[in-house]
Amino acid sequence: MTAGSTGKQVDYEKLRVEQYKSLRKEAMDLATATRRIETYIIGATAALYAYLTKESLQGKEWVWYLPVLLVSFGAWRSRRLFRRLDDVRHEYHHIEGEAKIPKWTKDKSSWAWVESTKKKFGGPWTAILLWAVLLIFSVVAPRFLKN
Repeated sequence: MTAGSTGKQVDYEKLRVEQYKSLRKEAMDLATATRRIETYIIGATAALYAYLTKESLQGKEWVWYLPVLLVSFGAWRSRRLFRRLDDVRHEYHHIEGEAKIPKWTKDKSSWAWVESTKKKFGGPWTAILLWAVLLIFSVVAPRFLKN
């Protein structure tokens, strides 16, 4: 296969192997990024509440609900990362299909690293639960912390 008008030969198989490796690294990076977002948002929310409990906010009661925006942003970003991880998984399986790797092999060995990542970092359901609890907390907490 030639690339463009340069006449250079492109080794398609080598290109797909590199893409395969790149997708694996991207999936691992996405899982790590999701965990980091959770950690940073929890830390930022706690720090903001700690600051707000020490400062007098006369007439600025709306400031107590800023953590709701932080948590909402974190949930939105986490959702986008999980969607991208799903896209990576589909592309990964497409490459395996082109290489004619049997389905049982795909399901049990080559994609097993993603399943182990889900166990290590938690999957989308644990993230949904975390964000739901944080959102409820960020809405309810100001009622208790204001006093």
